[in-house]
Amino acid sequence: MSIKSTGYDGFFFVGQSSEPVYLLVNGGEVSIESAKDIWGKSTFTTNQYLNDKHGRAFRVAAIGQAGENCSLISGIITDSGRAAARSGLGAVMGSKKLKAICIAGNEDVKISQKDAFFSDIHKFINSFKTYKHPIINFFIGWAMNVPFLSRLVIYLMNTSSKKTGEPLINLIEPSDFERYVMEKWGTTSIVSTSAESGDSPVKNWMGVGFKDFKPQKAQKISNNFVKRHEDERFRCSSCPLGCGATFDKTDNGVARKGFIPEYETICGFGTMVLCNDIEKIMEINDLLNGAGFDTISCAVTVSWAYEAYNRNHITKDDTGGLELSWGNADVLLTLVKQIVNNEGFGKYLVNGVKKAAEYFSSKKPNINFNEYAMHVSGQELPMHDPRSNGGMGLGVAYEAEPTPGRHTSTLGGVASLYQTNNSNTLKASIKKDKKPKKTKKLHPMSIKAENAEGEELLQDSCFMDLVNGLGYCAFGFDNGITLPIIDWLNQVTGWKKDFNSYMFVARRIKTLRHSFSVREKLAESKTKSEFLQKVNIKMPERVRNNPLTEGPNANIKNDFDKGKSEYYKAMGYDATTTIPLKETLISLGLDYVIDQLYPLYENLK
Repeated sequence: MSIKSTGYDGFFFVGQSSEPVYLLVNGGEVSIESAKDIWGKSTFTTNQYLNDKHGRAFRVAAIGQAGENCSLISGIITDSGRAAARSGLGAVMGSKKLKAICIAGNEDVKISQKDAFFSDIHKFINSFKTYKHPIINFFIGWAMNVPFLSRLVIYLMNTSSKKTGEPLINLIEPSDFERYVMEKWGTTSIVSTSAESGDSPVKNWMGVGFKDFKPQKAQKISNNFVKRHEDERFRCSSCPLGCGATFDKTDNGVARKGFIPEYETICGFGTMVLCNDIEKIMEINDLLNGAGFDTISCAVTVSWAYEAYNRNHITKDDTGGLELSWGNADVLLTLVKQIVNNEGFGKYLVNGVKKAAEYFSSKKPNINFNEYAMHVSGQELPMHDPRSNGGMGLGVAYEAEPTPGRHTSTLGGVASLYQTNNSNTLKASIKKDKKPKKTKKLHPMSIKAENAEGEELLQDSCFMDLVNGLGYCAFGFDNGITLPIIDWLNQVTGWKKDFNSYMFVARRIKTLRHSFSVREKLAESKTKSEFLQKVNIKMPERVRNNPLTEGPNANIKNDFDKGKSEYYKAMGYDATTTIPLKETLISLGLDYVIDQLYPLYENLK
């Protein structure tokens, strides 16, 4: 919204500045300003400096020391704590010596059918803020804060009804329960239950929650144990949910707001290393936000170091005296400080787990440090384990998406909420006097029986490109109220497109992103064999082929190779080379991409 209010849709930066700079956009005035005074400063200091200089109306996206040093796990920080963190985006800004983007504008976004649009928005918000089952929501939420009862909730989640095949929790859990817990606790609501249910990786992906990180410990970094530290709720622009939260913080006598860590961060520095000290995890989160690090990637790298130490693959001689025993919270904080300051043992971890494993492998070639480096093609895995029933889509996404190793690149099952011809059922979901017919098949896309799994993977993947392309939040879906996105889109644009038309656009987006990735791998390959190795990326063996032997996910082994093959087939890609077929590109109106890919492949030896 801040960018749109300036009259621009986005900004492109070409080349490299000879000195640190920031982009200043003040309405229609655009300038490149010197950032010498804030280069080397934290994102907090940068945000405060630019607001003091230009006014509180200016919004800031900045990098910290991590991005300046071109760390491969650096991110871009907005609002002094919200991160565009994955894939080392901060390093891109740092390489250009671009410290920040500082913008303010006053232009309205043009809306074709303004009255209808805002009328539907108000109806949606009124319905969103109304809970149909507040008492049941309260008691299930309360049970999640009690270790014994939380185990009962997990049992109901993991046990299916013999009659319907659905989880037993569905018999008592209201459709708006997820919305209730997200509004009350945010993503911290699932820390303990995810550890117990098997959704969370435990002990660098080799442990199980019920045994290694029991509810009595996990609860200390979940739900009310986190909420007691919050000062006020935080919401993104115009969001009716408000799933974030802040706490009061003082730096050298200057008061500011810090952000309560999200599930991914708490799991990474909690469940993954068996630490249940929420105060330490909050401090770690704040340090990494200030320095502009990706908390997920940093946590995975630290977890790798903990396992290496506990295997005696590295010793105190390597760590500079740090005792990386599981659950050691004090040393955990010390190590993160070293990473932030690029010093001590931490300087070997600043570029992520792949680089750390490669460095120590070069120093100790008789040890396989890569065996437990949890990444896909250099991208550290997030905090959701695909070794589960229903985990196929997640695992395929980790390996097959243009940006691998992302838990937000696919959105399972949500596309089935939408229909092709009209939105009466969607509108009914935001009206108090009507209910959508549960028996009606809303799915707009024909599922081909011979490749049903691939078609479903396609829908879930492409739908997320639609969500991201529109700037929606994934938390707006599957919470008891179906977003009338087709109506909103048509009202804003003046178009009269149906769901299939928008999914066609989403598939174009996905294929174009995928083709870019393929082209770059072709360009850096000398032989077809080398290229195939680059595109056939896989998760570590621990995740792919070594199922857990205990817990809710015991002995579950998904065939991710088959899943990827079916997905590529549904997308119209060659299952071996992953290159989109010529007919696929032509059907999507991407004819020009053919000349970008096929000559490069044909010229390989």
